[in-house]
Amino acid sequence: MPELDKIWNWESFLESGPLTCLLHGDSWNNNLLFRYLNETSEKPEEMLLIDWQIARCGHPSHDLGYFFFSSTSSSFRKQHLDELLDEYYAALSSALVKLDIDLKSEGYSQEQFIQETKQRYILMMMIALFILPILLDSSKAIDHTLKNDEILQKDVNQQLEKGA
Repeated sequence: MPELDKIWNWESFLESGPLTCLLHGDSWNNNLLFRYLNETSEKPEEMLLIDWQIARCGHPSHDLGYFFFSSTSSSFRKQHLDELLDEYYAALSSALVKLDIDLKSEGYSQEQFIQETKQRYILMMMIALFILPILLDSSKAIDHTLKNDEILQKDVNQQLEKGA
């Protein structure tokens, strides 16, 4: 299948290059918890990433792509993907500078990041499609929204009662 080799280079997918980092491995919306100041707040105060059973090392685009394809719509991606990738690269570069790592002086450009990220999106899209039936089955969904400690305790108690 020469056509597949042109669009999906498995060797480059496995090679993460200078951005090798710890990946979550299951970065979709049900693995994000948000804490709000109160029940009327619309902006979260904090966010927590849970469910780290399949963490591994790799290129950050794996988690980004998996999240984008499993947790956002096609129209959202068409409208915001380039902006989100620019913002991610800027935040990553800023965080690495605090660790005395300058991607530009290391010879790694934003253009290279975007190219590598988009190249890996084929696999991320395929993985997201495999889990789509689970994502769409609302009977298996659990509301992980944390509004405050009182509501959290109530939810925990309800879950414990169901299991008893």
